[in-house]
Amino acid sequence: MTRLVPFVAALFACTTFHGVTVTQPSQGNPNYTPAADSVQPTLRWEPVEGATYDLIVFLGVGHDRDFWNKEEYVPGSRVYYREGLAAAEHRLEQPLEYDTRYFFSVRTRKDGKVSAWSRYDWTMFAVVAYSFARNVPFTFRTPKKDVPVATTQGN
Repeated sequence: MTRLVPFVAALFACTTFHGVTVTQPSQGNPNYTPAADSVQPTLRWEPVEGATYDLIVFLGVGHDRDFWNKEEYVPGSRVYYREGLAAAEHRLEQPLEYDTRYFFSVRTRKDGKVSAWSRYDWTMFAVVAYSFARNVPFTFRTPKKDVPVATTQGN
């Protein structure tokens, strides 16, 4: 006999930005690259008061790997760079290659200081648990001592 008792799964994920917070394309699990809307995408980030921005785009260099059919890419050569952007968004002025992975980062310039290039951390915590029992005999429990036992004979 097999008896399945509850199956529970919990999944928690968190994205922490360091520097500028990118808003488009939305960032999250790095195993799933967000799709751009064109080969000249508009990249957006949360504004920093009084700052200008530098934007850099790198070609993604890597390969597909067999482990769960994921890809493993790292930033390669620089393909685009703009400095001193006034707005917290920028549409790339030159088209990129179709069906190609790219990496990008933004940094701020404010009061004569230049920040580090922005990055993010992504953390996932997964808990999966289940319980089962096999070949279990039937069970019952006898009543407590102070409970009267019903009889079929009348007195």
